Amino acid sequence: MDMMVRNANRRVACEKWEDVVGPRIKKMLDKVGQRATQYRAHIGGEFVFQVTGFGENGSQHAIDLGLHTCTCKRWQLSDILCVHVICCKRFNKQEAVLYCHDYLMCTTYMQAYTPVINLIAGEDDWEPVDYPIAPPSFNKLLGRPRKKRILS
Repeated sequence: MDMMVRNANRRVACEKWEDVVGPRIKKMLDKVGQRATQYRAHIGGEFVFQVTGFGENGSQHAIDLGLHTCTCKRWQLSDILCVHVICCKRFNKQEAVLYCHDYLMCTTYMQAYTPVINLIAGEDDWEPVDYPIAPPSFNKLLGRPRKKRILS
């Protein structure tokens, strides 16, 4: 019953989402997006960019939007956009949320919680059986039980 209620609650909560991704992911992207103003994107090709940071530690990162890679490796590890990719998306004037992985999208979330879990009747409603229900038979093995595991 708990699983049925949990799935129903998550289904209802997902229907209220206003964005393409969930509110938790959107909040993370907004927080990372605030830091994107500290970087500047330089285009190198159709999907290839180099992002440089301002200030003392002006880091440089190479981004390939076609292969979904960034040299900071955050995008590959979490499938949530890193600050460098968001900087590239703003340079292209594109929506950054669309480059998140499919499993973070609202549509995938709804597909996961669409199946309905049906209730099972309680013990009072079970049909009685005429034969006794016994545990499976146990056959004792011959010989002394092994004390150590075999290393090979």
